Amino acid sequence: MFIVAWIVFWLWLAVLIFDFVVLFAGKGRIEITRAYPEKLSNGDENPMKLIVNSFYPFPTIIEILEEFPIQLQIRNNEFSTRLSAYQSSEISYLMRPTQRGYISLGDVWHS
Repeated sequence: MFIVAWIVFWLWLAVLIFDFVVLFAGKGRIEITRAYPEKLSNGDENPMKLIVNSFYPFPTIIEILEEFPIQLQIRNNEFSTRLSAYQSSEISYLMRPTQRGYISLGDVWHS
């Protein structure tokens, strides 16, 4: 029983190291770019895009959290997409600002 525990431990450690090398030491990464009009039209639906590029050599499922400005009161800001190896995807949505002035878009997070 003791030998089986050691074998399982060393296999688990090997998989952990392999996973770390593939995810963090390789050239693979996720790149997200936001595309939107230079000026947003107040009270109208404005087209917005997130362009997602995967540089991983394997398929990935990506959860994206878009930080909208607080004044827009938008709560459904999570998107999900599945990408094949070295694939790009485009996520489109509409945003309607209701107040005049400067709108600061937040960060885009992914996992």
